[in-house]
Amino acid sequence: MAKIAVITDTDASFSQEFAVSHGITMVPIMVQFGEEGFRDTFDITNSQVFSRIDKEGKLPTTSAPSPGQFRESFLNAFNSGYESVICFTVSSEVSATYASAVNARNEFPDKDISIIDSKSLTMQQGYMVLEGVHKRKDGEIFPVEVNVSFITLHGHDYMVAVARDVTERKRVEGVLQKERNYLEKLHDSLGDAVFTIKLPEGVISFANSSVESIFGYRPWECIGLATAVLYPDEMSFHDFGKKLERFFG
Repeated sequence: MAKIAVITDTDASFSQEFAVSHGITMVPIMVQFGEEGFRDTFDITNSQVFSRIDKEGKLPTTSAPSPGQFRESFLNAFNSGYESVICFTVSSEVSATYASAVNARNEFPDKDISIIDSKSLTMQQGYMVLEGVHKRKDGEIFPVEVNVSFITLHGHDYMVAVARDVTERKRVEGVLQKERNYLEKLHDSLGDAVFTIKLPEGVISFANSSVESIFGYRPWECIGLATAVLYPDEMSFHDFGKKLERFFG
C-alpha cells in the first residue's frame, strides 16, 4: 500500500498533539498583531489570541501560508518516504491558502499531490470526533474514536472516516480518572482555593470548590481563563510573575 502524507493548514484547528499522533503536517496561517507576527498554533494558541483581543480591543489580521511553505512540506513528505500527498485547505472563498498550495504542487509535476478545497472554515475542515463502539469480524466489541471529515473531490462529496482502536487509552483514562477524582476530593476538602495552571499558556485548567467562596467564580467558570483575572491590575500580575521567576530560577 502506498504511503500517503496528509497535510493541512492550521485553520483545521488541530492541536499539535493531535496532528503529531496522527502523522498530520500542519502549515501555519500567520496571525499579525500590529508589528508582531505569529505562526498560528505553533507560536500562539486560540486562547492567547482571544486574550490579546480582549486586552487590546483590536482584531488581528491573518495571512495565508506562502507557496514556499507548502513546497517545503511537500518536499519533506517525499524525502521521508511518502509516495503521495493529500493536502486539505481552508475554503478558497475566504483565503488564498488553496491557491498557495496549488502553486506549490505545480512545482512537482511528476509527483502525486492532491489539493482539496474543503469549502469550509476551521473545525468542519478539520474533523468531527465521535466516540462509540465497533465490532470485529470475530464478534468482539471494542471502543473506537472515529474522526470524520467531509470533502469535495472532482465534483463529488465524500465522507472520510478514520477509526482508531482506543481500548488501551480507555483503560489508562479510567486509571487516571480515579486518581483525578481522589485529588479533586482532597482539594475540595481544603478551605483554600486550589488552581492548576496550564503552561506556557498561563490558563486555568482546574479549580476547586473553595474558589467560589474566595474569588466569587464558580469552578467551571475559571476553566480556560488567564490567571491575570485573579489580580487587581496588570502590575500586580507581573509583580507576582517576577517573584515566581526568582523563586524557581
